[in-house]
Amino acid sequence: MLSVKQFDDAFTAAGGRFFANNYEYIADHIDLKSSELVDTLYLMGYDAAKSGTRTRISSSKRLIADNHGIRALKKVASSERIRKDAVNNAKRILSDRFGISHYDD
Repeated sequence: MLSVKQFDDAFTAAGGRFFANNYEYIADHIDLKSSELVDTLYLMGYDAAKSGTRTRISSSKRLIADNHGIRALKKVASSERIRKDAVNNAKRILSDRFGISHYDD
């Protein structure tokens, strides 16, 4: 179980936009080595160096593995600062995968 600070740190390291836009791929491939995920997701252009993508993936996997994926998606879905494409993606994932249509924590 992650503490509030650990959750916040992992969410910040992953980045809300990255997390929402790549949640399904990471969650569906959670058992792959991080290096394999990095090779695929680095090409998306979120980071100048692979080390940045590695950090994002590591933090995303931690959120998902520790059962905080829904909480992180809700945080993105209710954000007014994160780009609309990621907000809408988070809302779609919450609805389609989890039947959630409210985003209060």
